Amino acid sequence: MLQGQQPEGLKGEPPEVIDSLFDLLLEISSSSSLMDQAQSSFSLNLTSYACACLLSLVVARGDTGKLLSAASAMLMSSQSLASEEIPTPGIMASLQRSVHAVLLGKTMGPDWLTHGFPSSALCNCFSVQIPKNKYRQGSPITSDGKYLYILSGGSIYKVGSGFGGTIKIFKVYIFKGSNVMSRGGVKVEEKGWLGYCKGYVYFQPQAGSSNELIKIDVETLKEKERVKVDGINIYI
Repeated sequence: MLQGQQPEGLKGEPPEVIDSLFDLLLEISSSSSLMDQAQSSFSLNLTSYACACLLSLVVARGDTGKLLSAASAMLMSSQSLASEEIPTPGIMASLQRSVHAVLLGKTMGPDWLTHGFPSSALCNCFSVQIPKNKYRQGSPITSDGKYLYILSGGSIYKVGSGFGGTIKIFKVYIFKGSNVMSRGGVKVEEKGWLGYCKGYVYFQPQAGSSNELIKIDVETLKEKERVKVDGINIYI
């Protein structure tokens, strides 16, 4: 019911319907007795999705009091909730775009692809020691929203920032022997395309098969399998 709603889309609904649903979601998302039970995958998913539904409901309702109550309940709940990953509802992105449109006075705002990040937005910085190689300036890079994955010199670097549940450290998997980068005549320092989709990193060597992607596990950074892409002579 809450999926696909817009901010203040439920503003005209009767309070009897909204209030009972709000109380139920608030109890599930902030109940200490539920979160202090055995931390099964079911209980963790239940509280996570209850929090996401609660945020969706208060934004769709447009009630400032309920919004503050929901935020305070989640912020002041037990520490068990702090370790959970709460999915961001789509309505939050819609609300963010609406606020940006009001502040800028136009619906289309600048994005980081065309304007970059302002220097005032910098929170912290640190250096990652990547050995120099002839392809370093053109190293493929991708992100899963938390970590950066950089391919350089036959190695994959998984870089965290220390925010969003990540560890401010990077781990490296070096391809060697009968590995991803040495098969099929692909050189260790070969360039290519790197992307992320549905929990896996995908790599396509520039000199490899034009319709084959290498599926890489994000935890071990090792090759899992090779995926054929429909079509002929496709290079991303």
